[in-house]
Amino acid sequence: YYADQMGYDTEEGIDIVPQEFASGAPMNESFAAGELDAADMGPAAVHAVGKFDAKVIAQNARQVAVNLMVKSDSPLLAQQDENGVYGSADLIRGMTIMGPSGTYAHYLIIGYLNYFGLTIDDVNYVNMEYPQAMQAFELGDGDICCMQNPNVYDAKQKGYVSLGDPAVVAPMYENLVCSGKIYAEDPDTVVKFLKVVYRAQEDFLKDDKLAA
Repeated sequence: YYADQMGYDTEEGIDIVPQEFASGAPMNESFAAGELDAADMGPAAVHAVGKFDAKVIAQNARQVAVNLMVKSDSPLLAQQDENGVYGSADLIRGMTIMGPSGTYAHYLIIGYLNYFGLTIDDVNYVNMEYPQAMQAFELGDGDICCMQNPNVYDAKQKGYVSLGDPAVVAPMYENLVCSGKIYAEDPDTVVKFLKVVYRAQEDFLKDDKLAA
């Protein structure tokens, strides 16, 4: 979206049409329908590549932009380990955790639980897309909510707290993916797309406020 607004795409001779998705799952549906040329995806890219002939063209970040968030009065904040991760098996067991299944959020939840020797059967996992989960959480439902940027920034401003660096409990690269069709038929456009994305990212890396 930022690269498109700045005109970086037209400078390279391509036209990016930004489209938002709630998570990687509906992106896969669009790849399957031939309606998507490229995307920024977490682990849901496994399905795009395995089932729908998409290609991973780059690893885009060392961590997917999702956090496990709690409210400032959460009992989980009473314990924090040497890695900066909040919680304990006894405190977590039986809690309600919300986030979309089949995505990095699901993987992050499992990783967080495994970190404390638990499984997803030890909690009440509610499968909800990010916007619905955050809305429910703000209305008082659930104990832990998976939130995706930019909502993580907003949540922290509201006083919500991250349970720790996701890279500690569930490391996962973010991927840039394109359709098999455009990869085979127009590789020059794929290269231009990468140049545009990385140019935008360089701007973000220089300016935290802009990135937020």
